[in-house]
Amino acid sequence: MMQALAKDPIDEFDDERRELAHRLHSTASQQLAALQLNLSLISTASPEGAEQALKDSRELAHACAREIRAITGRLHPPLLDEAGLVAAVNAMCAEIDVSLTSELPEKLKLPPRLAIGAF
Repeated sequence: MMQALAKDPIDEFDDERRELAHRLHSTASQQLAALQLNLSLISTASPEGAEQALKDSRELAHACAREIRAITGRLHPPLLDEAGLVAAVNAMCAEIDVSLTSELPEKLKLPPRLAIGAF
C-alpha cells in the first residue's frame, strides 16, 4: 500500500525539472526577449525615449537576474552548503509560510549528496 502511495523519485525529479523549465520559459526568457527589444529600440529612439528604454532595460535585467537566482536556489540552495540541511529546510518553510517542527540538530552535517537528496 505504501509503495503505491510513494512517488518514484525519478518522476519527482522529472516533475521538478519540467516545472523549472516552464518557469524559465515563462519568466526569464520573456524578460530577456523584452530586454533585447528595448535595447534594439534605443538606437532609433529620441533622447527621452532612449533614456526610458535604458531604465526599462535595467529593470528587466534586474528582474531576470532575480528570477534566475530563485530558480538556481531551488536547484541547489546556497544555504544548504553554507548552513546545512536543517537551516535550508527552515528557510524554505519560512518562504512558503509552512510551520515545521524537527528533532534534528541545527548543526546537522551530512555528505553533500545526502543533503541535496534529503532537501
